[in-house]
Amino acid sequence: MLNSRYRKKKMEEMGLTEEEYYQKLFEIKGEIPEPLVTKWVRPLVVRLVPPRVWEVDRKELPYIREAHKWQGGG
Repeated sequence: MLNSRYRKKKMEEMGLTEEEYYQKLFEIKGEIPEPLVTKWVRPLVVRLVPPRVWEVDRKELPYIREAHKWQGGG
């Protein structure tokens, strides 16, 4: 949230009371879109865990290491 001095300054500039300021701050701008229609019944759950089995092509490994060295500035 904004600090109190800034809020008071903005309220004075806009000529609003504290209650009017908060109403204006949180008012909804524009139309609220209709909810999306999806084909699944339940909420979609996405796991942000990488797969457990991850193998590097041994032929590409030297190139990957070299790229990491260059990214690190060395």
